[in-house]
Amino acid sequence: MCRHGWSGKAPVSWAAAAVLTNVLPGPRALLLGIAFPAVLVCVGHGQTGFLIAALLRAAALTLPRSEIVAGVLVRLAGLQTAVRPHRPRGPPRCRSLARGRRATIIVLVSVAMTLLVWGGPVWEAFAASIPVTRRIVLEAGDTGFEKFQSAFAWVRLLGGDVPTAYAAQALVTLIALVTSVLVWRSGASRDLKGATLLTGTLLSSPYVLDYDLVVLGMALAFLVAHANTAGFLPWEKTLLAFAWSAPLVARSLAKLAFLAVGLMALGSTLALAVIHALVELRTSRRTQEFKANGLPRAITSDRHPPLFPYSK
Repeated sequence: MCRHGWSGKAPVSWAAAAVLTNVLPGPRALLLGIAFPAVLVCVGHGQTGFLIAALLRAAALTLPRSEIVAGVLVRLAGLQTAVRPHRPRGPPRCRSLARGRRATIIVLVSVAMTLLVWGGPVWEAFAASIPVTRRIVLEAGDTGFEKFQSAFAWVRLLGGDVPTAYAAQALVTLIALVTSVLVWRSGASRDLKGATLLTGTLLSSPYVLDYDLVVLGMALAFLVAHANTAGFLPWEKTLLAFAWSAPLVARSLAKLAFLAVGLMALGSTLALAVIHALVELRTSRRTQEFKANGLPRAITSDRHPPLFPYSK
């Protein structure tokens, strides 16, 4: 990732906070967002995690209403980081083709703008830097495998060779992609779709460092916003607390105990979003069955009460 000057941190941080409060309003939610350990890690490294998190969160919120605006936001986030966000396609084939054309146009326009502003040498330098970054930073681990929070880095940290690490990363990326597509094609709520998209984006890249977990905080806010309305699953608050605190110890535990705490936090967050989507689908089907059979029965939830009861 490219580095931001400290002078640009304040407005970007305010933008991230504004996007956070849009989904999960309330002073306690904002306080926990500011205290999220990945925030301190990102500030300490002077990285663009706040900007990426705000852009991806805004894209997830905008996508159901305007695919073009969401595509621009995703593209801007992709220009800032090695994490390449993916946008799940909709059910109808014709709409998927239309979305593909829009995405292609957005990419071409962004490339054309960089050529007009900086010229061709910028892309030549970018292409020349990719093999060096891949071999030295990622595969050889000069940065330190304990700093990365991906399946690729975990395999390399355990002593696995490069092909095995790429195979593990490919499997995790496939699972994240398929899961995101299925959730977005379902009738799941906006919050569940947003949590799945943000978490799947992080899981799908081998080049994810601990300061990139600011995006995980946005995904957790999506999950809490949904659970505040639908109810919490058993043990969900414990898993959310684990995921929230993971960036604080992810690097240390990976170095000392070879535990991929960041990867575990991402996986548990994605699993919670999928379980919520399945519960929501089952509840919707039961409600339709009761209505079809003329049974005026209300489906009550046995799940836990909201985490922030006054935030809605």
